[in-house]
Amino acid sequence: MDRKRADAINTHIGRRICLRRSLLGLSQICLAKKLGKKTAQVRRIEEGAKDIKMPELHQYAEVLDVPVDYFFKGLDRPDPLEVALNGLSDMPQAVFERWDGHVLEFSDPVVYH
Repeated sequence: MDRKRADAINTHIGRRICLRRSLLGLSQICLAKKLGKKTAQVRRIEEGAKDIKMPELHQYAEVLDVPVDYFFKGLDRPDPLEVALNGLSDMPQAVFERWDGHVLEFSDPVVYH
């Protein structure tokens, strides 16, 4: 497997861990304590910056109360947010003011028919 594909998988798994943790109302600190890890390790996994081994993924699944395959769901489908954002690049420049990674600002209201 090439590095680009491995990075994409790590990022996807990290997002799923972060999503589940958030749904359970857990902080990274709390999750790290439950896993017996440092908060920085959990943060790096959630960011997709660290490879995760299967035994470690199994431990996350147990603590987050999900089956291991939960972390792989949607892996082969495009991310809906990414698809939506890619569609914005086709918008007229006068309408699209800026994208800073978090907030979209529009100079004029957009009306779709």
